[in-house]
Amino acid sequence: MYYENLQGLTRPEFPVIFRDYRLDPGGPEVRLHWHEGMELIHVRRGQCVLVRGTRKDLLQAGDTAVIGSGVMHRIYVEGEKVVYDYFIAEDSLWQQM
Repeated sequence: MYYENLQGLTRPEFPVIFRDYRLDPGGPEVRLHWHEGMELIHVRRGQCVLVRGTRKDLLQAGDTAVIGSGVMHRIYVEGEKVVYDYFIAEDSLWQQM
């Protein structure tokens, strides 16, 4: 379990991270971590298991999940490869609004 430090990955004028990610069965998983920014995950292909705190959800293509600020979470695959997008909005985005 670790704190994911996102400093330096964004610019002050655009404090968000948006990337795609792929996980293969039997490969590395997204290990247990947390960060200050809220995160959205949208599964484009395949399926994965998202663990948020004590909650465990199976996400499939087309599903979107929200991970709150400071919530411990991890992602892994049990079956087929998964492709998903994630969007992390740092707290400064909400402060600017």
